[in-house]
Amino acid sequence: MKKIIFLSALFSFLAFACNEEVLVKENANNQTTETYFKNGNELSSALNGVYAITQSNGLLGREWFFLHDLRSDEVDTGGGQLETPRNQVLIGSFDAGNSVVGAVWTNLYRLIHRANAVIQFAPTATMSDETLRARYVGEAKFLRAWAYFNLYTMWGGFLYMTSL
Repeated sequence: MKKIIFLSALFSFLAFACNEEVLVKENANNQTTETYFKNGNELSSALNGVYAITQSNGLLGREWFFLHDLRSDEVDTGGGQLETPRNQVLIGSFDAGNSVVGAVWTNLYRLIHRANAVIQFAPTATMSDETLRARYVGEAKFLRAWAYFNLYTMWGGFLYMTSL
């Protein structure tokens, strides 16, 4: 009797689990670029997202300052209280796996990605104030340029690297 109950439960589970109609579901709450950048409020929120990256711990909230200050002559060795990734930046023996360097690198490219989205989708957003739209695009372009400037000054340009 236990075998029959177990086998019937197993077969009903397999029949339900193999039903593709149940497995293939789209998230109705998922936002895409086709469904999001429709009006000025959404464009403003997207621009706020660009600014949010600058304030994150990976950039101006924390790691960006460590990367700049520890590589300059403003910071003394400070003893043994520095964590390993920061100490590596201080003594100049870090590689691409360093978490401080990785956080700054990643967040600069996140900023560029978000700024590009604002620049790309601003013309299609429904807004009555064209000067506000132009201001949003200008701010996004400035923040993107700031990120490119930081990438270039910290890691060099592509042309510079290929000429070595």
